[in-house]
Amino acid sequence: ASETPASETPQSPAPAPVHREAPSPYHAVEEALMRYVVTVGEHALYDYTDEETGERVVIRTAEYILQELQRDGLSLTVPIFRTILDEAVTHLNEPDFRPEIYFLSHPDAEVSRAAMRLADDRYRSLDASPIDTEQLTADEQEEAHRKRMKELERAVVHDLFALKGAYLLRRIADVNLRIKALQSEGRIDEAIELMKEQKQLNEIKVALSRELGERIILKM
Repeated sequence: ASETPASETPQSPAPAPVHREAPSPYHAVEEALMRYVVTVGEHALYDYTDEETGERVVIRTAEYILQELQRDGLSLTVPIFRTILDEAVTHLNEPDFRPEIYFLSHPDAEVSRAAMRLADDRYRSLDASPIDTEQLTADEQEEAHRKRMKELERAVVHDLFALKGAYLLRRIADVNLRIKALQSEGRIDEAIELMKEQKQLNEIKVALSRELGERIILKM
């Protein structure tokens, strides 16, 4: 029997290919919303008295974002963002809950890394000009806080519309492709039915553009 030369060593099996999910096309717009969840998710975005029940209603930033997505039957496409948003809302009613502290020290390393990126100071436009409240009267402090929260509300609502617009554009693109495919196959009746949905989606797109006050969702 022939011997294997000393210079030759057994070949180890090739490593199995690592399966990586394709990045979400909505990552950037979802990330913009998640910055609010991590840095100001516990702040009361709305605080009012219900006219019918007389009860006080407090809706915090993270809760509002989740409610708005659910109202339109949407969910975040980036898994780690879904995890953070759901977990933040779960803990909102706990005394002294601070999402940033909580997620930065999270036992799941992937969550804490994501929180570190989301809490990056370079993106804190709302905190760019801190107010020296010590120099203000109580009324002035209250007014400054009110303005601050109004600014936060505008920013959150704007970015929510931007996210919904991005989802909508992808849906419109899918419908357009489907219509072309049906037409090429001679399935005209089905194409006409789909054109009705196409019309409705375009009307929603116009309404969203109007709410945003700009044309950013018209470009993709």
